[in-house]
Amino acid sequence: SMYAGRLTTEMLESRLNGLALKEVKVLDLSGNKLRDFDNMFSEDVCPNLQQLDLSNNGFQTLKSFGFCPRLINLKLSSNRLQTLHCTEDPQTGEPRGLKGLVCLEYLDISRNMLDDFFGVHEA
Repeated sequence: SMYAGRLTTEMLESRLNGLALKEVKVLDLSGNKLRDFDNMFSEDVCPNLQQLDLSNNGFQTLKSFGFCPRLINLKLSSNRLQTLHCTEDPQTGEPRGLKGLVCLEYLDISRNMLDDFFGVHEA
């Protein structure tokens, strides 16, 4: 069983059967009761990530997403997202949330708790 909804790089690597996070292009973490993760979806940790499925979890925000220049497909349906807006990282000034997903072509945010789409037009 998993931890209190928090995904860590150690936990993720243990599920990749020896594959390094830096090599991963497609990742399916749907239906894992996740609520948070430690800034792992960024160019430093997952530089080659192109497709990410986080649907059917408990995410409320996208603030943990960093700069992911290769991510083109992101599934976030059936979470608890209330907003898509994120500010920059206060220490580095790097974009967070959708602003860091500069090549994103497909975004599924259906079945969430969004009041508005503020944040989508910023990306």
